[in-house]
Amino acid sequence: VFSALGKSVSLFDKDKEDKSFFDIEYKANKNLIEEAKNSGVNRFVYISIYGSDLYADAELAKVHRDIENELFKSKFSFTIIRPVGLFVGLLD
Repeated sequence: VFSALGKSVSLFDKDKEDKSFFDIEYKANKNLIEEAKNSGVNRFVYISIYGSDLYADAELAKVHRDIENELFKSKFSFTIIRPVGLFVGLLD
């Protein structure tokens, strides 16, 4: 499984739904991890964010770190990629 699920960080996101990073980032990825376990998947690749291990006070970093911790507890062989992702929000 390759997961790059996440909430937009665009400064000009026109989506009026007021869902938190926890609602979108954590819940969706947690469900994906559970489904992968139930399906016998043995490898999981997760796109996190740079600083998830350093900036726990920021909600975005915290939810990524929480998903990383779910992978650490799992029996998957996994890879975590931590790109600097906030620049994409400036493309608008």
